[in-house]
Amino acid sequence: MAIRYLKTHAALEGHLGAEDAEGLVEWLRAQARPQVHLGKCESLHAALLQTLLAFRPRIKAAPADRWLCAALGLEPPAASASAASTSGASASSAASAASFSSPSPAGSSE
Repeated sequence: MAIRYLKTHAALEGHLGAEDAEGLVEWLRAQARPQVHLGKCESLHAALLQTLLAFRPRIKAAPADRWLCAALGLEPPAASASAASTSGASASSAASAASFSSPSPAGSSE
């Protein structure tokens, strides 16, 4: 999909590429109080992420993607947060523990 420029906000929807960044920059510059809706945004190119970080428009709806929310300094939507926390909590904790655990001494058995 792409970006829909509406009366009150820009709606970023689907998978967005670098080619959408220039239009968003122009639109953000033209708005007195820019707002964006990311509720249907599935992924976006780094150029768009940098644009959002540089202009800091008001976010009407956060994206479902937890990483993108974190990158933008947003809380993930409630429904996504609870579903992700119940399904991915143990995997996430295990991955964190694995990445921060010290290696066992050579020759030791576990």
